Amino acid sequence: MMTTLVILLLSPIIYYAAWLLFFDPLRHIPGPFYTRISSVWLVTQCRLHRRSKKIQELHKKYGDIVRISSNDVSINRPEAIQEIYNHQKEFAKGPWYGAFESPVKILLTTYDVDEHAEQRRNFAPAFSARALREFEPSMDQLYVVWKKRLLGLFDQNEAATVNLNEWVTFLAYDLIAEFVYGKPFGFIEKGEDFLDMITGLDRRSTTIALSGYYQPGFGRTCPGCPSTVSGARRRKIRTSTMEAYQDRVAHPDDSKRDLLSHMLVAKHKEGGPLPPEKFLPHMASMIAAGSDSTAASTLHFIDYVSRDADSQAKIHAEIDMVFPNVPSEDWIPSHHDTQKLTYTNAVLHEVLRLRPTSSMGLERCNTTKATTFGGYTIPPNTSVSIPTYSIHRHPEVYPDEEVFRPDRWLKGDTSMQHKCFSIFSHGPRNCIGQVFAWMEILKTIALVFKMFRVERRGKGESRLREGVFLKMEECFVVLERR
Repeated sequence: MMTTLVILLLSPIIYYAAWLLFFDPLRHIPGPFYTRISSVWLVTQCRLHRRSKKIQELHKKYGDIVRISSNDVSINRPEAIQEIYNHQKEFAKGPWYGAFESPVKILLTTYDVDEHAEQRRNFAPAFSARALREFEPSMDQLYVVWKKRLLGLFDQNEAATVNLNEWVTFLAYDLIAEFVYGKPFGFIEKGEDFLDMITGLDRRSTTIALSGYYQPGFGRTCPGCPSTVSGARRRKIRTSTMEAYQDRVAHPDDSKRDLLSHMLVAKHKEGGPLPPEKFLPHMASMIAAGSDSTAASTLHFIDYVSRDADSQAKIHAEIDMVFPNVPSEDWIPSHHDTQKLTYTNAVLHEVLRLRPTSSMGLERCNTTKATTFGGYTIPPNTSVSIPTYSIHRHPEVYPDEEVFRPDRWLKGDTSMQHKCFSIFSHGPRNCIGQVFAWMEILKTIALVFKMFRVERRGKGESRLREGVFLKMEECFVVLERR
């Protein structure tokens, strides 16, 4: 009786072990044994905020193709970028995107290629170069307020200790709210997260990174992880978006050049006005997507440069050359002129190479046929990704890959480096707001380093935490007036 019971209990385990050894279609992909069983190892790395570093360690040990979960393969090959991210239908978005729970499919989560293309056509005019030039004066008004708030922290002194993690984040949230529906949240003015929105969305970032791997059974598993994400903060954003829409409809303002103004005149493919349910959910999602990412990128730059006196001196010299005059009270660097900051741009590229805000690989699934990478065949319906953190360290593309060397972006043929630079992803599903984000980051950098010398307080290693985005836990610096 006892023997029969033991056999019955062990049979599923023996069967599963035999399947893994002899029948698993991914059994030939290199990787540690524990990643073959389920997604528990991958979820654990997400929980510990170190997913990208640990996957990079696997690549160093096992090679450019490595299995990271029962049905997930990480690919660290430059030529795979074109194959995986630039193909529209061969590689669809993977099941991880299901963690972004939404009542409607938005740009980020839409699986259907044609539907995504239509959505993108609706929003593209608001992100054009001309549209962003017309919106820039509204940005500058917020920058002036932010600049005065920073200067107000000095209290008649020539230097002040400031946690720029807070102030850069306040700026990013208010700027994206101004862009999306023409009205900032008020974080700059109040100097605090009075809506509990920033901290709430930060916690959600970790939950999403985990929830994307929650599936029952031996496949994707996330022990103790909910299948849905608490939506209190999302509802705040949706409410703000709906209120902004209703107010604009009731009180039209032709002077506005924000995203909402573009959507109110947008047409669907049949030619009629675009109904609000077709664009309001997208607008709400852009608040979260366009705030944390730009704030984190800006802070990574400040963190690196505040620890590197040589780079900072070169940046000061270049900014003073492009903006030679003593700045007036309402002076804000223009986007046009920040593009002349060649060395500063190179430093920004190098910082985001080593510390990409979106470090994890964006998941795709080869839905139609098997594909071969690096001599390994990936069967259909396998989730694959190219981790940004790892491809930014590929020695064939970036020699001395762990060395901070901004001049690598200024010398010789840099085409392959730019091709593999993946912070905004690639192909038809890349970040629609990348020009706006780069514009904001450079304007913030130029403003800060025109006004201040920046020195990191404390010489220890920066504390980083990875969820959907790789973020700093704090950024205390000493700002000294120039």
